[in-house]
Amino acid sequence: MTEKIDIKRLERELVSAVEADKKYWRENDAKFRAIHQKVATYEEFRDIVKASHLTPLERKDLMDAARKQPWNPLVSTGHTISSDPFSAPIQQNVTPLANDGKPQRTQDFVRHWKGLKGQPLSQYRLLLEVGGDHLRSMFRVEIGILGEILAVLNECFVSEDTPQVASILSCLSETPRHTLSVEFLSLTEHAATESLFRKLLLSQNTPSLQELAKVYRVHIRIENITP
Repeated sequence: MTEKIDIKRLERELVSAVEADKKYWRENDAKFRAIHQKVATYEEFRDIVKASHLTPLERKDLMDAARKQPWNPLVSTGHTISSDPFSAPIQQNVTPLANDGKPQRTQDFVRHWKGLKGQPLSQYRLLLEVGGDHLRSMFRVEIGILGEILAVLNECFVSEDTPQVASILSCLSETPRHTLSVEFLSLTEHAATESLFRKLLLSQNTPSLQELAKVYRVHIRIENITP
């Protein structure tokens, strides 16, 4: 006897499969978008993926929400806040470092790093002070600011710092999703990375540095390394 086909059940399964497929690609796009935006922490990365099904709020929605705000957290400090969320000033404060001069958490480091924006030499000194080992221990998920770090290292590098810079690059290469972060470097950031490794190899042309360059997708012919 031929089994009767349950059309409604098949329709439900088809709808479910289509929705699951949409959800997969929606979250996949959100992951790539979060990596491209170079989010600072895994929590930010996770929140972007979780919110991938939401649509952006319009200005009217934000204005209504601002008018309904039941309390003002800035009153006690003597500050005022505009009812227009688009005109609210953004304050960036440099996070104080721990007693040993090193940020202890990823978000602390990123906040301090962002607070030094426009001061590449200060950012460079911060990297050297923190060191490769500590950077590796902090970035346990991924490095959302890898491109910025590489650009600063290239801009401020001096040959005397070769061992420290090489250590930083080596330790960062051992962090999770490093390969994916390298893949998403912009053309400018990749060019800075290649320039940095040329300087490093000119200063200290060793097999370990040559292999490290390959990890960062930098392929330089050794005979082309000239002063």
